[in-house]
Amino acid sequence: MSAKPSLPPNAGFTLIELMVVLAILVLTTAIIPLSISRMLPGRRVAVAVERIGSAIHYAQATSRVQGRPIEIEVQEHALMLSAQGEAQSSIASMSTILSSSTQVSAASNDGRKIHRLVVYPDGATSGGEIDIVDGIHHDSVSISMLTGRVTSMRSLKQ
Repeated sequence: MSAKPSLPPNAGFTLIELMVVLAILVLTTAIIPLSISRMLPGRRVAVAVERIGSAIHYAQATSRVQGRPIEIEVQEHALMLSAQGEAQSSIASMSTILSSSTQVSAASNDGRKIHRLVVYPDGATSGGEIDIVDGIHHDSVSISMLTGRVTSMRSLKQ
């Protein structure tokens, strides 16, 4: 006959030990959604900057290929591209929709609020700055008038 090893009578976890482990798990689970909700507005702004940059680069490429200016209409939650002088064009349906909590506005180089930027076939633009705000997160996309270069600057609102 083989003898089975017997467990000591006090083997296992006490109720206190189990409750401490459960408390740690509950606290960890409660902290995760809070940290995620703080990161989301910042991520939405970053995605908006990427989309706006892509839309501007697309407009620049399309302007070069078609040989005519392309307008970028800045709306509160979207960017719309259209060929200048045409009611309907192949890119009229191209738009960049952003999150409903993300606010977008544009200003010219002299600070006046504008609703349109124009990209020309030679690479120049009407120039300006597009501001993206979501909660305390803020980013600006600057478009150079002469070269059409697109840059961004992230910051937190104070």
